[in-house]
Amino acid sequence: MYLPANGNRRAIFFSEGEAILSKFELKDVEFEELIPRAGFFEHRVALKATAVTPWGDVHILNTHLTNGDPAVNRGQAQDLAEYVNQFMDKTIIVAGDFNSLEDSPQIKFISTKWIDTYRKTNPEEPGFTCCIDELTVPDADEVLDQRFDFIFLVPLQGHADVSTTSSQIVLDHPFSSNEAVLWVSDHAGILTKFRIIP
Repeated sequence: MYLPANGNRRAIFFSEGEAILSKFELKDVEFEELIPRAGFFEHRVALKATAVTPWGDVHILNTHLTNGDPAVNRGQAQDLAEYVNQFMDKTIIVAGDFNSLEDSPQIKFISTKWIDTYRKTNPEEPGFTCCIDELTVPDADEVLDQRFDFIFLVPLQGHADVSTTSSQIVLDHPFSSNEAVLWVSDHAGILTKFRIIP
């Protein structure tokens, strides 16, 4: 499932958006445009779907906050938190590029309410995922020096049926191809595993 958010591939040869891939059926798909907006042509959205798993339904949200004005980024993070509050009937996983460092006010605020799955299982690791400006740079140590990407587990009050079993940085090295190297993305990824008790 893919939701275009910015750009136009035909007009300016660039587009981006949010996506959710699932081996399970997805239902109740919707999205929310986050406010405040950073500019007339910039749209930041949260894409939400419900995965129908053998252990029960799980809400999944994916987002990408602005990398511009920090005050706008904080506002969008607050708006995202308020949007997520609508879905507290089931387990919620919120993932995305927050364009905010771990010690920023907005991530500190979110981390008081939601579980930072990578930090929960890797308390001493830096967890760098960003940023690869040149996709042919061969050395990961030269480019990954910030942590902007997060996977949060939103706990249900009074329920302890979901827990994080592991979380790791993935796709943090380029692939070799025809004597060249190429990164999958300008960010590394995060792979988090959960344990769900039906």
